[in-house]
Amino acid sequence: LSIAQCADPLSESGGESIARAAIIRYGYVLPRLQVWIPNPLDQKHPFRADAIWILLGGTIIICEVDGIEKRINPEMTGGLDLARVFAKERQREALLTAVGAKVMRVSFDDAWDGQKLCHLLDAYGVPKANSPEGLAMRREGSAMMGGVPAPNGAVIRNGRLKFER
Repeated sequence: LSIAQCADPLSESGGESIARAAIIRYGYVLPRLQVWIPNPLDQKHPFRADAIWILLGGTIIICEVDGIEKRINPEMTGGLDLARVFAKERQREALLTAVGAKVMRVSFDDAWDGQKLCHLLDAYGVPKANSPEGLAMRREGSAMMGGVPAPNGAVIRNGRLKFER
């Protein structure tokens, strides 16, 4: 029953679910899943992030769980070769940083190895769920939960990262 309570249909891959399970197991704040991020070059084509945190000070951390299949399966690559797939991925990541986000890449191996994932979460500043910051981030009135925007205006509303001033 406790495992079923942790299920979330927004996780789109086994790697995302495994990473999320480790986040729960090791006591970190759960991210919001599958959030749309504005594309600074083309507002009509936003990006979707696997997971996102907005810290109290406004730091935005995007977690991308990288599987191999999205790079080699022709149905997922649109027929692009590996070099072009990597180039598009790098451009997308650069544009995510242009909106002020830190992008944390998590491999399938990182997701399985709880210690590696904990080191990544700590390095990017993701707080523990029961820390003062973690408790505040989980409240309904926080920017991450669609409440008052962070100092930089960042807030998640209706599954979208917005900047409100």
